[in-house]
Amino acid sequence: MVAASVLSPPRVLSLQVRPTGTRVCVCTKTPVVGAKGQTEVLRPGDKRDQMCGMGHLAWVICLLTVSQLVRSSAAQGFIYTKDSCLDLVPRHRDTLKMDEKKEEPNHVKEPTDNTTTTTNTTTTKQRPPAAPEVTMYSGDVQVKVMTSEDNYRRLKTLVVTLQSASYFNGFMLQARKVSGNKEIVGRFMEVPHRAEYLTCPNGTENTVVHQDAPLRLSNLSFTWMAPETDLGPIEFVASVLLNSATQYKEFKSGQLKLSLYPVSTKECAVAKSCFRYCMKNGGHQCKAHMSRYMATLEYMDKKTKVKITIGGQLPESDGYLALGFSKDRHRLSDADINVCYRDDADTVGVEHYLLADINHPPDLHLGELKLDSSDVDGDYVWCSFVRPLTGQDNDLLNLKDPHYYFYFWGMRNASNIFMPSSNHIKSSGRMMSLKDDLFNQIAYSGSRSHRRVPYTIVAAAILLLGVHFLCW
Repeated sequence: MVAASVLSPPRVLSLQVRPTGTRVCVCTKTPVVGAKGQTEVLRPGDKRDQMCGMGHLAWVICLLTVSQLVRSSAAQGFIYTKDSCLDLVPRHRDTLKMDEKKEEPNHVKEPTDNTTTTTNTTTTKQRPPAAPEVTMYSGDVQVKVMTSEDNYRRLKTLVVTLQSASYFNGFMLQARKVSGNKEIVGRFMEVPHRAEYLTCPNGTENTVVHQDAPLRLSNLSFTWMAPETDLGPIEFVASVLLNSATQYKEFKSGQLKLSLYPVSTKECAVAKSCFRYCMKNGGHQCKAHMSRYMATLEYMDKKTKVKITIGGQLPESDGYLALGFSKDRHRLSDADINVCYRDDADTVGVEHYLLADINHPPDLHLGELKLDSSDVDGDYVWCSFVRPLTGQDNDLLNLKDPHYYFYFWGMRNASNIFMPSSNHIKSSGRMMSLKDDLFNQIAYSGSRSHRRVPYTIVAAAILLLGVHFLCW
């Protein structure tokens, strides 16, 4: 028998992990044992497969190491939390972990003569070294805070954009009052990917921050909604992390003032009289910006004048909104009609008409109306003007006398308006005068009394009738 020759076993790479967590690659001489316990020789193909496996393992180790280094680098930076709500200053991650531990009682039993007493001692853990403090960025990177509107409107949204030619590493964005304590105002309705809401004092979801991740960001847009109250001038303030999230700087938008329109509904029946015609999507108490039509009357100069504001949806050009007064509820005889119109060039104006009755076209009134202010907001148009209450000037209708109030809209050409059918004209329902209390009337596009009968009731009625005739 010929003795089998034994070859030296090849080197096989094995991975060891030290207790400290440091990965070490060690080459050891490990024999490859066959099925019968004999030492076998690796074929060239086996070596190639082994080397491929070792290469894949090396790639995995490299990726894990790089990922750990990235996370370690990110953990050394600063982030925005609720502690940053008021001063907009980011906090170091280590600072967030350095909350001082509360003193906890340590019960120690000391035996005495047949008795056991318990004494309380306290232990306080030492605070770790202070974390680094964030510094103000002084480089040349600029971040613009831009808004889609120059003014803000009650309960209306606008788009805020953070725009930069360079990348930044995080942000905190708020809308704030310019004066006073610069409180945080409004609410963010939509935020982009990699951003999240943060609720700071004086509101809900009134702040937006970046997600806690090592990110490079630029050109982000947000949707913000204003409250119904008048906030005075406001501005959007962004605190931005730069220089690998180790420094920060504040950037601000231009100041935005409150637009007069849409008008506030909180003053209805309190400081002025209001009428609203609400569509189905407006809800039970629809606001001004959700009304199909709205008219307000506000008395001025010791009730010698009235300020009239008319607003609503005018998606088409050459349309108008109108408020009329007449003592004839059905025929609108000798009606005084005040009109707010929109033309092809989106120009807004007011006109004054006199209507003989519903069956005749209206004529321009001798007493002209002067537009005080106006606004166009998409499909919505608003007009405000002031007129005297008495009929001393230009034979104006004396609004101190009781009249029915009429609210309607329609189409207009260059020289006249077209009256809608009588069933499209809303009425006050009773005669009113200056002596009456302020009112807040709301009409809806649907009425309970005009709802269709449910199909189940109709089917039940037909079934009962069928049974009745069969039994008969």
